[in-house]
Amino acid sequence: MSVPTRRAAANDGDGARARLRAALRHPGFASGSLEIDGCRIHHRVSAATLEDGPTYVLVHGLIVSGRYMMPLALCLAGHGRVLVPDLPGFGGSEKPQPPPQVPELARRLAGYLGAVGARPVVLVANSFGCQVVAAMAAERPEVFAGPAADCLDRTRPALAIEPAPTTGPNVSAETRPSAVRHVFAETSPVIAPHGSAEMPPVVAPSVAGEALPAAGSRASAESSGPAGLVARVVLVGPTVDPAARSALRQIGRLILSAPHEPFEYPALLAADLLRVGLLRGARAFRAALADRVEESLPRVPVPTLVVRGSRDPITPHRWAEQAARLLPRGRLVEIPDGGHALNYGAADALARIVRAFAAESDPAEPSDSREAPIRQNLG
Repeated sequence: MSVPTRRAAANDGDGARARLRAALRHPGFASGSLEIDGCRIHHRVSAATLEDGPTYVLVHGLIVSGRYMMPLALCLAGHGRVLVPDLPGFGGSEKPQPPPQVPELARRLAGYLGAVGARPVVLVANSFGCQVVAAMAAERPEVFAGPAADCLDRTRPALAIEPAPTTGPNVSAETRPSAVRHVFAETSPVIAPHGSAEMPPVVAPSVAGEALPAAGSRASAESSGPAGLVARVVLVGPTVDPAARSALRQIGRLILSAPHEPFEYPALLAADLLRVGLLRGARAFRAALADRVEESLPRVPVPTLVVRGSRDPITPHRWAEQAARLLPRGRLVEIPDGGHALNYGAADALARIVRAFAAESDPAEPSDSREAPIRQNLG
């Protein structure tokens, strides 16, 4: 009896219908908008809320809207409050002129978090959304829980190395898994690639949920007091790889990524591009290339998980590992056979990883003596 591969499962008709239903109809979610400092932000909010557990805020990538985050949102909805905003200029949100650059988008996102007011927040971003979240650490560091990071001087968690295959039909120069499969710091629970190990038990903090503002209400990013909202961050397929910061190389990688996404995914992207417009889309693309995410990542002070699909050419393993190293409390995990938009094509696997990460207790920082030999192994 043959067993379907993950790739075949991702492209079966039932799976495509379920993903499209989540993206286009978002069952169990209500749509609304908030006005944040004069800019209307459209968002989707899970209808059922829990009295405890985190608030998951999902941040979409370039050109697309939050609706391609909805398969992941549905997987998380039973485990906490879930909010899926459209960044200004994208989806159903207002499209200001001129199109906002990454720092402005980061400030708007911080204002949105302050307006919705729920905590603790677990930010889950994909692709360009990772750049916005990282920039928020520089633009609005008070949004993050704990002291703002002077990250270049802080002791970093150690990078745990696990042997991984370096040859085989699914291994290329860009995706070769040279090392990282698990997480940092010997004291923290292991988050393994989907299907290879049991996830750690849920020990999420119990925090009462707070009511969201009414749809269409006004809020001020400066007056809403968003201090200490973000407790954890998940960066899924972060961009832009500094070694490929050119339009030609990024477009080439985007084309290479298409076979590793569900077959209906390009149509969803095309529909969102039509809403954004070609000119605005091109300007957003230039803004993404101009942003130096590698300079923002060291400022993120909270525990952060970098997740990539093993077949993702946009975020090659080398760059994902570099991003995890740059984060002061960073970790890296890979999902076998996954593409770039894991939130859409591998939502169930990603949701399990996110929930386990959100449930971890915050381990103590490792000492210099424990970290030194592991850094030597990394070169």
